[in-house]
Amino acid sequence: MSSTTREINPTYDEQDGYDQSDDRYPPDWDARKKAVQKRDDWTCKDCGVKSGPHAGDDGKQLHVHHITHLSDGGSNQLSNLTTLCVDCHNDRHEHDITEGLDDYHPEPGLWERFRQLVRSIVSGVVCLPIHAGVVSLLLTQPSHSPLWLVSLGAFVVLAAVLAIRPGTVAATYTATAATGTVIHYGSSIDQLGGEDASTLLLSAWLPALLAVGWWYYR
Repeated sequence: MSSTTREINPTYDEQDGYDQSDDRYPPDWDARKKAVQKRDDWTCKDCGVKSGPHAGDDGKQLHVHHITHLSDGGSNQLSNLTTLCVDCHNDRHEHDITEGLDDYHPEPGLWERFRQLVRSIVSGVVCLPIHAGVVSLLLTQPSHSPLWLVSLGAFVVLAAVLAIRPGTVAATYTATAATGTVIHYGSSIDQLGGEDASTLLLSAWLPALLAVGWWYYR
């Protein structure tokens, strides 16, 4: 049994097995989608177009379709699910479903939220000395020197990651900035690497705020 199949909770096979107040899809929907697409060899069962590992990122988008619709009392059992490309899925429903249930990503549960929080905190603690070192180089090294250019390059990379993954940067840098604030005000350290600790540590709030703003805008 694959790890994806083990993540499927049989309790959610039927619609009355989970809370449908937010959406009609079960909390383990992502695992079910992966299992069905793997079972169907990432191939649309209507037109035969292949995607996934067969076509890389350029392949046609694949959806997982309920053979008997949920609105008609269908279940979430794997036997009631099939793989369709986005065009064939639209044909089955006779309307545009690209913003429908197949794009639904259930809200993470309490345990998953806790794991995300722990990961963010650990990432922030790791990021703090790196960020402080980069800021220190940018402030102390002669302009256009090799080390100064390295620090500038680090901020260019940060900007690119922020544009692509604002949520990750927001979580990581919020933890970084919060950790730096605690260290700064919870200790007697006034200098770090010859620079004002508030500049080095609290400067992490800038990318944190930018990332939160961009993530919210998107």
